[in-house]
Amino acid sequence: MDDAALARLREHGWPGNVRELRNIIERAVIASEEDLITPASLPFASAPTTKPAATDAVVLPLGTTLDQGERELIQRTLEFVKNNKTRAASILGTTPKTLHNKARRWRCEAAEMAGS
Repeated sequence: MDDAALARLREHGWPGNVRELRNIIERAVIASEEDLITPASLPFASAPTTKPAATDAVVLPLGTTLDQGERELIQRTLEFVKNNKTRAASILGTTPKTLHNKARRWRCEAAEMAGS
């Protein structure tokens, strides 16, 4: 199995059980015209090649830390309100001062990382 096919298997949602995986592998072996299983041999739709357009939702992958999630939410909210910190703070249920302090902390952290 090539790396792209393996990545496709990892990305698949797997609504079934291990039998579904076994059946897909068996079909891929039969459908493959080469000795190597490729994404074209897999029976489910190909993975999207482009990132979906930004929406009014913040979607975070599992494994995202609270700090990373908070930062993403604040940044996306600021983008949404065209960097109006008072409006963003109101939407987020906090104060403009809190947003200012968080942004300052992130700049300090980025400067420390750049210096190391």
